[in-house]
Amino acid sequence: MTSTNAAQNGSRQTRPAGPWVLPEMRPISYVLLDEEWDVLQVKVKRKNRDQFFLTLGEAVTALTAFDEYKHDFTNQIMDLLEELSNWVKAHKKSIRSAHLTIRRDGSILFVVMQKGIQFDAELSAELTEVDIAVANNPAFDLIKLDVLAIPKVSRESANAFLSSGEVYTHA
Repeated sequence: MTSTNAAQNGSRQTRPAGPWVLPEMRPISYVLLDEEWDVLQVKVKRKNRDQFFLTLGEAVTALTAFDEYKHDFTNQIMDLLEELSNWVKAHKKSIRSAHLTIRRDGSILFVVMQKGIQFDAELSAELTEVDIAVANNPAFDLIKLDVLAIPKVSRESANAFLSSGEVYTHA
């Protein structure tokens, strides 16, 4: 399985996503105008109906900065997926399933369902180590990760923990 990253020029590059199921990304095109750079205004209207104006130059600067952030964030996410996938494989004897939820606030929740109903203190401690390692790793400085171990429950019950955002399941 691969995920697709769109470069500014619209060309597609693929990077392995490992066993995580990821959505395909769509390219974004920018039209740059040289004349009236600081005169033309761009109106930005948010979903909450808040709106503001930027000059074309400010808008291009903001979009360029966001594109760089998006590139760095995407790379960190891909690296995190690889780290978590390796962790899941190393703990597969204790894990029934593993899921990532991207919450509305942008944070990520890593939910691990134990194979059994009884609390697994060892698995919980090792999951806490993952949480601390990611939080202290400068390579993941753009990522806010939370972890949660849950007992073996039905899919419907597990969905209560996963329903607050986009969900990726470890295959």
